[in-house]
Amino acid sequence: MRKIIYTLLFIVTVASVFAEEFSDIPQAEIDKKVSRAAAAIPLLVAHSSAAGVGMFIGDCSTTNVSFVDISVQQWWTPDPGTNTVRISKIKNLPDEWIFPTNVTVVFFAKTKAQWYGQHAEYYLTNAEERAELTFGDVDRSWFRKTRDNELVYVFATNLWGCLRTNLNLTNYYSMLRDAERTVSKQNSWRVHIDASKSLSWFLNDLSESDLAEKLDDPLLSPVMKGSVRATLYDKFQWRYVNGVITPPQ
Repeated sequence: MRKIIYTLLFIVTVASVFAEEFSDIPQAEIDKKVSRAAAAIPLLVAHSSAAGVGMFIGDCSTTNVSFVDISVQQWWTPDPGTNTVRISKIKNLPDEWIFPTNVTVVFFAKTKAQWYGQHAEYYLTNAEERAELTFGDVDRSWFRKTRDNELVYVFATNLWGCLRTNLNLTNYYSMLRDAERTVSKQNSWRVHIDASKSLSWFLNDLSESDLAEKLDDPLLSPVMKGSVRATLYDKFQWRYVNGVITPPQ
């Protein structure tokens, strides 16, 4: 199954010269990027310092890898009073990487202080540098608004509503559950995989009683119910009795 997924990713990647992800990089690098937790859209939504909809201004090529500018059409984070944002310290790009201009994109950026975390004081010398914006994962920190018939855009905007506009973890769970179950890899591998990863992390952090409740959710996919059973078994000592997962006696 994993091989099939990676093959699909490769096909998607080479099908478009201006694909927003993976550009001209080896298959091994694609595999690494897909496995990165920080690149999942729910985490980008939850932790971005600046996010919105806009267009890249100019190209960030091998002769200019220090920054790229975005003309912002709609701010998702609070409007800072400017319609142009600079994403700094873009490096380690493939030779043929390109940010497409005249294409509407959704972007997620972090401050350098947020990106460096506890090491910020050591690596960043002043407040201005700490406030500069960067892409945590260059080619997964943005996507075209029209990507996958706007499935990625709808997924991100709905997540923004329940995580940033009005925090509601019940809606967050329902959104991940439904996306993992109903959006196929063929329709949008990004939505399916990011929803699957994020739902697994969410379930893994639940209490025993909440996990037991999710086990009875008729809309939770068989794969995710298997994950719930595994967590109940490993963390809470539930055991199988006559083939049925059962709480400790």
